[in-house]
Amino acid sequence: MVIEKLREIKKLRFKIKRIDEQIEDIRGKMEHHAIIYSDLPKNPGYKDNIMEIFMSRIEELELERAKIQLKIDMILDEISFLPEASYRVLIYKYVDEMSWKQISQKLGYSKSSCQRFCNNAKKISF
Repeated sequence: MVIEKLREIKKLRFKIKRIDEQIEDIRGKMEHHAIIYSDLPKNPGYKDNIMEIFMSRIEELELERAKIQLKIDMILDEISFLPEASYRVLIYKYVDEMSWKQISQKLGYSKSSCQRFCNNAKKISF
């Protein structure tokens, strides 16, 4: 159960990364649009509909990103009952996809200890 939750976090983080890329792409388009049209004469009361569309899309993406982040936070809160070492090992292994060697170096435990923390946490159900 814990491992499935961690894999879900990994998927959700990927979604956030994609959203961030989309936001950056839109911002690039906005900048390009602003440069092209900034020096052109405009009628009084001119409203740039394209920029409004861009801003609206960014707001939608940011809202979606916030919802996904909230879901990640809820999942992390659900598994926060785990012992600290087990919790960190699981996050590094299943979310950050670190190797056992990297995890052991980061936490200062042996690889076998890290694997034991992981195996013990997998046995816990909630």
